[in-house]
Amino acid sequence: MSQKENNGDRIERIINDTIENINEAENFQQAHLGEMSEKDQQDIDEKNRRRRDSVDALRHEIEDER
Repeated sequence: MSQKENNGDRIERIINDTIENINEAENFQQAHLGEMSEKDQQDIDEKNRRRRDSVDALRHEIEDER
């Protein structure tokens, strides 16, 4: 397996893990909505926005690897 294939697989795994983290955070937020402060909700929303930005950047990177 070439280095590019290894990097592509690694990036794909990171993308999948990041998407899983987004989903877990959203599920947590939904389950505890009434218990969370506005700031905590905003923090989760902001972190997930950064995660989505990372996923987009990684998807572009994986295109370059293949």
